[in-house]
Amino acid sequence: MSKRVLTISTLGKFGDFGNQLFQLCFGIGLARHLGAELQIPNDWVGYKIFNIRLPEIEIIPIAKTPIDYIPNADQIEKHHRIDLIGFWQFQEAIDMFSKNDISQWLVFQSWILEKFRINNVNKFRKIAIHKRRGDYLKPENIDRFCCISNRSFYKCLYTQVFQNLEKNDASHVFEVSEENRICDDFCDSLNIGFIPDFMSLVSADIVIRSNSSFSFWASALGGDHVYSPVVKDCVGWSDVDFVAGNHPALVSSTYFPGHKISDMQLKKVWHTGASACQSQRNHT
Repeated sequence: MSKRVLTISTLGKFGDFGNQLFQLCFGIGLARHLGAELQIPNDWVGYKIFNIRLPEIEIIPIAKTPIDYIPNADQIEKHHRIDLIGFWQFQEAIDMFSKNDISQWLVFQSWILEKFRINNVNKFRKIAIHKRRGDYLKPENIDRFCCISNRSFYKCLYTQVFQNLEKNDASHVFEVSEENRICDDFCDSLNIGFIPDFMSLVSADIVIRSNSSFSFWASALGGDHVYSPVVKDCVGWSDVDFVAGNHPALVSSTYFPGHKISDMQLKKVWHTGASACQSQRNHT
């Protein structure tokens, strides 16, 4: 019997870091579900960041999925090698893995933890506000992405975050954005200049995230206290509401035809129902 192989040949070329983490974790989870081996490019940027190593792509398969399509057991049995392409930001894809899984798969290298996980000796609550705008403001994107107003972030801070803190909790509020990124020469030399900002979100006690895969993943790899914007069908500069949790969709499916997009509830422990769990146990 030929080996079952899934590949993500576009990893690192189809979306930035946060999008790549969706692709990678979906690929690992689907490979587990189908009893397959996941192969990825050997130059993936995450190898500089995480203690993870997967087999290098041997041969790029002829069989390729449509965007965001999830192949099944019969299809991998028929083709043996399938190349995955998509952003995988919808519930069925998220159900392929859990928070417990990513805590085991995406372990930061020790030098990153030593450099950026600073002990909070003053016992302040570190509250990070992530403002993701950047290319959302480009003319070709302004009618597809929501750019969240400053007023919305600070309304969430004062009416939700502060209201849920104990009266004697001291806090330190800081912003993370592309316009005022934390610079680090060593990270820049490795072409991972985004890591200081990412780790500042990971190490925060509370994150008010943007409609961004970057802060979605920083929150998923950090603590459990996150507030997320509900962008719905908003585009351009908008006032939006925030909810507790890391589940709201990052963009509106209305403006991205051909892509599957939904809210995403990341479970603590991986399971997709009794029959699926049994199938996955048989393949692991």
